[in-house]
Amino acid sequence: MIFRAPDMGEYQPTEQEIAETTEQWTNWIGGIAGEGKLVRTDQVGFDAKVVKSNGEVLNKAFDKVDEIVQGYMLIKADSSEEAAKIAAGCPILLINGEVEIRDIMVYDEQPA
Repeated sequence: MIFRAPDMGEYQPTEQEIAETTEQWTNWIGGIAGEGKLVRTDQVGFDAKVVKSNGEVLNKAFDKVDEIVQGYMLIKADSSEEAAKIAAGCPILLINGEVEIRDIMVYDEQPA
């Protein structure tokens, strides 16, 4: 899962909003972990670079016009439908964010 949120501009949440949001994420992730489906989750940092095919290196994150990648989560799910059901409880949806679900391609042999 890749978490994307709308760009909130200069908005600064209050201490109470931060506490409420932290609790929502903690409860949601804790529920996934409690089911044995959590592999890993992290928030992405703010320092970013984009390396372009022409060799140019940009000192910024790739961004869709009005969205910012906030983080990611690896989970164990039997299907993309199951992952979508899990994603439906994501707190980022409460701020009009999105959860993108991707599968991970696993190969029998890893390159040397």
